[in-house]
Amino acid sequence: MITVDENFWRNYYELHNKARFVELIDRFYDPDALFENPRNQFRGREEIIKYFQGAGEFAKLTLTPTEIWVKPNATATEIEFTAEAKQDIPDFVTGPLKAGEISRIKMAATYRMKSSLIVQALVFWGPR
Repeated sequence: MITVDENFWRNYYELHNKARFVELIDRFYDPDALFENPRNQFRGREEIIKYFQGAGEFAKLTLTPTEIWVKPNATATEIEFTAEAKQDIPDFVTGPLKAGEISRIKMAATYRMKSSLIVQALVFWGPR
């Protein structure tokens, strides 16, 4: 049985930051999971992988958890989000970015869990 604790989540963010999105989704998400943020909603393995890979094509994304609160069936995290644009991104979530520009914002995420897998992820962010 997998233990969902701070180390579990640090491993999650480590895989994300290495852009190992297929492994990340297969290891941490239920096949029918729901991933939501203020702009989009994605259901299931394929949609979530496509979203993560698409975002990673345009910018190097780094998520650094600063706080992690773990409960039996849910987790909340506070995250420092850093994006370094690989190309001009006129409609990036934090506002337009030029190639090489870096954007940093605070984010929060909540995760509902079932059998040590994410069944729902809700991600929030504020202004730049």
